[in-house]
Amino acid sequence: MANVPRPKPSNTTTDHSRQLTSGMTSPQATRTANRRAVGPPLSSPSMQRDDASSEKRDLRLAEEGGLESVNGFGDAGKESDEELSEVRPSGARKRAMSTGSGQGEWDKLWTTGKEVVRQWKKKWDREGLAGVQLQLPQLQQSLSTARLSSYPATLFAFTSCIPPRRRALIAITSALIFFFLLLRPSSTRLKGPNPYHKILTGSGVAGAIVDRSTGLQRGVNKAKVLEGFSNPYGFINLIDPYAGGVFNPSVLVLPDTVGVGWRHLLVARGPERYEVIEKEDTRWESIVGCFLLPLKRQYLDLPYLARESELETLKLPAERKVDYMRCHEAVYDQFIGPEDPRLFFTNDGQPLLIYSQTGRSPNICRAIYIIDARMVIPGLTTALKRGGWNPPIVFKEQTDLIREDQYNIEKNWSPFLGEKDELYFHVSLVPQQIYKYQEGLTLRALDPRPPAHNCITELVGAEMNRVKFHHATPLLRVTLCRRGECVPNIHNTVLFAMIHIKYHPLPYLFYERRVVTWNVTAPYEYLSVSKPLTYSGTNQADPIFTVSMSWDHPTKKNGLGLNHGFLDDVLLTSFGVFDYGSAYIDILARDLLSDHMMCDGIPGFDLW
Repeated sequence: MANVPRPKPSNTTTDHSRQLTSGMTSPQATRTANRRAVGPPLSSPSMQRDDASSEKRDLRLAEEGGLESVNGFGDAGKESDEELSEVRPSGARKRAMSTGSGQGEWDKLWTTGKEVVRQWKKKWDREGLAGVQLQLPQLQQSLSTARLSSYPATLFAFTSCIPPRRRALIAITSALIFFFLLLRPSSTRLKGPNPYHKILTGSGVAGAIVDRSTGLQRGVNKAKVLEGFSNPYGFINLIDPYAGGVFNPSVLVLPDTVGVGWRHLLVARGPERYEVIEKEDTRWESIVGCFLLPLKRQYLDLPYLARESELETLKLPAERKVDYMRCHEAVYDQFIGPEDPRLFFTNDGQPLLIYSQTGRSPNICRAIYIIDARMVIPGLTTALKRGGWNPPIVFKEQTDLIREDQYNIEKNWSPFLGEKDELYFHVSLVPQQIYKYQEGLTLRALDPRPPAHNCITELVGAEMNRVKFHHATPLLRVTLCRRGECVPNIHNTVLFAMIHIKYHPLPYLFYERRVVTWNVTAPYEYLSVSKPLTYSGTNQADPIFTVSMSWDHPTKKNGLGLNHGFLDDVLLTSFGVFDYGSAYIDILARDLLSDHMMCDGIPGFDLW
């Protein structure tokens, strides 16, 4: 182009060239002036060389008349210099923007953008929102160092190279990517503690729970759920699940020294034998007994007690009553024989069996009997001797326990040991009646008698015309500390047992269980009553008859007997399920002796 002679420029061309060189109308000149004002743009060196060559090409086209003014500039400067003209690129410039150096700028911008997005996504996946937040201050510092004021012009230059349709597509795509990155789950988010996770480690949701459909609040749970100590699910455990017709079991745990297979002694109600005598239905009751072996179900690791010895029917003979010795309640006339057995250890190791049996006197329909279990259960004497226990046998035969004001039908008495290990029987809960066994006289009322004031009815709030109070288990001794933490005395030791509150009439029979505590000294005042208790894994529609409690590892350590335990000891509690099944649950004594209500006049303890 340098060899071709140029025509002499006219005044108009000169004026136009002066305008271009002064930077008023040429976009490239304007960009050059801006670049000098704000410094080099954030671009690569190759992009700067492209800009320089593009500037020379624009100046050459301007000299040749390749650019035309759209606002009337170029005709001897008719318009004022204070107004900036807007120049429209020619067709050649449009093609250059869409296919030439502008395309290269767009490719570099797209590559750089993808790399930036990839780096931020990597930071998000590795460190989550916390990592992004930590990186933001560094980004702000780097942007400040790189003279952030130059970014808008450069970004505008790059954006002008993108076709309008692609701009909208890029904007929508970027927004969707950012949105889905925010929603993407990541196990690495929030390295610190999550405040919402507190509910997972807490004991429950604070405040009442509201039913959305009715707007009603759920009330406070009335009962306390007892969970099994050895069951991995906290449920109850079965007793000899394959023995049909055996129910209401009483399990006595013998000392560890007797050996495996002899530690668990069972007595229970056995199958009834029906017979028609003199055109009347007669039901012969029986008590069965055997030794049990603790086992676990394969894979599930669920404990249960299986028969280790043969199930023997205990020899406790009874005779059918004659007509003039009928019961006051006619329904009891058809029941003959022993029922409702309970096992009880004395501190010197006598295994006593207490049960209900047909009365021998004309005015007694059913009485409470006692006998040493060694007299009727084969192998028990040998097991105890093997363990180093051979106490004298006091009750060698069936002994009926007769008291003053004997009822026609006696059931559900609870034995316990006095201050000097004397044998007592708790006969009635409301009103409280306690009798002491005396050889030859059988029973004598406690003197002084227990207080007339009774706190059970006040704490339970039962309507006496709708409920009946029954004993459930024998009374045991417990010292209110962990084993070895304190020395037992009359101040830190109490008697405790489980009782039944029988509710009727209802759609079905319901037995509510509670634990009651007494002073360990006469006259054995009530101390406290627990909340209602339920066993985890039971159906409350089925009546549950708790029969006995026994220390899981009885010992005479520290000079104490087999009837004494501590808060960290485990109790084995056995019960029947609606006259068809047998089960047990092992519970920490602490669980039974917490959440109690104290009787009036009794100072509170931290334990309750």
